[in-house]
Amino acid sequence: MRGRYSGGMEHVPRRSAIPRDEFHEALRAWHADASDGEVIRETSTSDEDLYDGDDWVWVKHLGNRFYLHADTTRAGIERYLAILGAEGDSIRWSAASGTGDRPVAIGAAGEVIDEFRLYRTT
Repeated sequence: MRGRYSGGMEHVPRRSAIPRDEFHEALRAWHADASDGEVIRETSTSDEDLYDGDDWVWVKHLGNRFYLHADTTRAGIERYLAILGAEGDSIRWSAASGTGDRPVAIGAAGEVIDEFRLYRTT
């Protein structure tokens, strides 16, 4: 089930992971409409049926699975989009080897962006 929740970015579960180019489109669209300080998941709701996990947007890329954490902010996405604009849609994502969730470094410089909480998972 995919859906946009009050004030936030559309939730994309693991089983419906989107390709990276679609992820970039979703980031651009959400960033254009978001307010300063906004996070991708609005948590001020009382609807118990809403998904309450932190793995908010799942992405598939080069045989790997990634997710964007629910408390990623507009400022974090803005920084990511700036690097994306400079380096293009083939921007490098890298994560340490191992198991579990690992932060993803972005771009040729390998920047781990504050407030852009992208993780590679196994």
